[in-house]
Amino acid sequence: MDRWVCASGATDILQGNEAEAINANIRKRYLTREAIEDPRIGPSFAASDDVTIRLTPAGWRSWSGRDVDERFFGGILGQTPERWFLPIAP
Repeated sequence: MDRWVCASGATDILQGNEAEAINANIRKRYLTREAIEDPRIGPSFAASDDVTIRLTPAGWRSWSGRDVDERFFGGILGQTPERWFLPIAP
């Protein structure tokens, strides 16, 4: 089953040079060099990355689907998921 994490805290909306620099680093982390340099891909991502939301975490929570299932449903959801959940559509 899935696991999740949630952070809460103060946020800042960054724009301009600061946002552009952060977003460029994010693109370098997740896109290949070929994607960044491709005139169809790199510039499109850069043009849409004009804002960044910076979160300063003050609290964290985490949980798993299995924990929720066992605590609230006695484990029945994980034992027979097809009985309780629709399949993911393509």
